Amino acid sequence: MNVNVDAVLDFIVNYVKEPELNYDEDSKMIIIRSFDINKPGTLYSKVQGGVIGGSIISGSLRVGEEIEIRPGKIIEENGEVKCVPFITEIKSLYAESTNLDIALPGGLIGVGTDIDPSECKNDMMVGSVVGKKGILPPVFKKIKIKYNLLEKPVGSDVDSLDEESVVTVNVSSASSVVNIIEITDDYGYLELLKPICANVGEKLSISIKEGKSIRLVGYGNIIEGEDTEIIYE
Repeated sequence: MNVNVDAVLDFIVNYVKEPELNYDEDSKMIIIRSFDINKPGTLYSKVQGGVIGGSIISGSLRVGEEIEIRPGKIIEENGEVKCVPFITEIKSLYAESTNLDIALPGGLIGVGTDIDPSECKNDMMVGSVVGKKGILPPVFKKIKIKYNLLEKPVGSDVDSLDEESVVTVNVSSASSVVNIIEITDDYGYLELLKPICANVGEKLSISIKEGKSIRLVGYGNIIEGEDTEIIYE
């Protein structure tokens, strides 16, 4: 539509602060894509591992480095949800068509791994977090949030949430439908149907299902979380 594009660009250039990047921080990358690059009929001996893509938030990634991907596989044992992270070696790094030895924050990065490509096909890894083994954020199965509803949500007249609301929360690229355990006008205690790797304090968005549509209705922060047990194979 090209409406007010000049105003948006002016705001970005003159008012949005450039983030301070610390390459010595712990590595953290948010996955927004994942896929299997092998064509049908590829010989077993020539099959390549799955590829993940996303943005590095902090630190750096290097070819040959061992990384962990959380949550990984979600399993259930005796009624308890547990996570089995993927541990893999970085086989390659790409920025578009440029082959890299090291990747730093900024832009989108493709990471070649030795993970079974069937685990990466069709964006199955979206919402996961990458970093060095053992230092990633916890994986929450329940969270307590402080939230605010939008004054005028587009396409919705929702002015409150209750235990019957069909709610989805998004943290970075991760998304999960939730069961509302307790809810007030300011705070909510939620069970995540899909565990999310996140830190206390991270921002989230709140959407609600109305008919066949999903509407953004609020935002908030994680103030507490109940960890999912992590199992290393």
